[in-house]
Amino acid sequence: METLLHLLCSTLPARLLAYVPFLRSLRFGKWAVAISVICSQGGELLLSWAAIASGHPEWVRVIEFLFAPIAMAIVFLNIKMPPSKLLFFYLFVIDYLMIVVGLSSFCAARLLGASSRSWQSSAFCLLVYLLTWFPVCRFFRGCVARVERTNAPALWRVIWLVPALTTAIVLIFTGSLDDALVGSWGFLFTRVGLLICVLAIYWIIVQSLDNLQKQAALEKRLSLETHLLSVQIEEQRKHGKLLMENAERIRRQRRELRHQLTYLQELADTDPEKLLAYLSTLIESIPAPPEVFCKNEAVNAIVSHYSAVCKREGVELSAELSVLSGGAVPDNDLCVVFGNLLENAVEACSRMTEGRRFITLRSAPRQGLLIITMDNSYGGSVREENGQFYSSKRESFGIGLSSVRAVARKYGGEARFEYDGAVFSSSVYMKI
Repeated sequence: METLLHLLCSTLPARLLAYVPFLRSLRFGKWAVAISVICSQGGELLLSWAAIASGHPEWVRVIEFLFAPIAMAIVFLNIKMPPSKLLFFYLFVIDYLMIVVGLSSFCAARLLGASSRSWQSSAFCLLVYLLTWFPVCRFFRGCVARVERTNAPALWRVIWLVPALTTAIVLIFTGSLDDALVGSWGFLFTRVGLLICVLAIYWIIVQSLDNLQKQAALEKRLSLETHLLSVQIEEQRKHGKLLMENAERIRRQRRELRHQLTYLQELADTDPEKLLAYLSTLIESIPAPPEVFCKNEAVNAIVSHYSAVCKREGVELSAELSVLSGGAVPDNDLCVVFGNLLENAVEACSRMTEGRRFITLRSAPRQGLLIITMDNSYGGSVREENGQFYSSKRESFGIGLSSVRAVARKYGGEARFEYDGAVFSSSVYMKI
């Protein structure tokens, strides 16, 4: 019975520890875990009792080794996690179990002269588990949280070999738990010392992976900011082009006005009646004043540009905007949002072969947020994957809507895009 008691006290706490950090990632629920652990542990105890009753207590060690992979398979079955990551953590549990068993066997043999499977050794097992359970759980949870953030499948397929090889070495040299061996200082230093080194390796690996993940996130952020900068430059180029076109139009109008005034002066001296008729014609030909969509000059220039494009393409544009300058969101980022939204909408409408083509754009500040909404018609074909939209110009993801989402998140907001086969809806909000 002492052997069965030691088997229960030494293995059950460690097997429960394997589930502690993954309670929110269970595949079948806590009851399934409890039943599977009870069945596994009960089957191991039952076979061990049968081996002892038949006069073969040496078989208990063999049964332990046979049930170790069974217990591991049950953990893999119950927890939703990539197998390579889960194996990395399960080796940690095995190492922890080996430290507890080795330390308790040493104490029982050295202090009390008891065997490695005596009730004294079982009591020491429970004591060591009691003293170390909570700090080990905390360490384990921290490792799991960091590793879950690290997405490197190729690395995880091989990284578990580092603790696995060290654990195998410990088992080869100290796995027998012979009563003449466990009470020696050499056993203690070999097993516990090496396993502590294994735990240090775990910590170093997890720290390194965490730093790599942070570096990857930083590189991704820098890449996104570089992309946004290029988009901003492109929008500023469009803005500059509009200003140049306006300046050229004003110069042309001034030249035409000078010619008109010269001709009017001649008519005033020679033919007053013809002068009146000509003035009536000029009045009728005066162009309508330029459209003003909002007080923000940069955004107004962008919207005016796409308004002219819509008129050429036969797209109905309705815009009601309230956008001020000088807020938390700079004009260049506002141009990225409005420019990309309108550019995508105009492209979608221009590809339509039938039906009404329209764009409805609205924006207004509300409760510290700038809210922008836009609905536009489209041809019913949208390709989306994991929240990213494919470009209509090439076989890759488009950058327009991704840029809009990135700017929104940059200022504590978000962007959502929905479609129903006829209307594509965009919603953006940012803190101002």
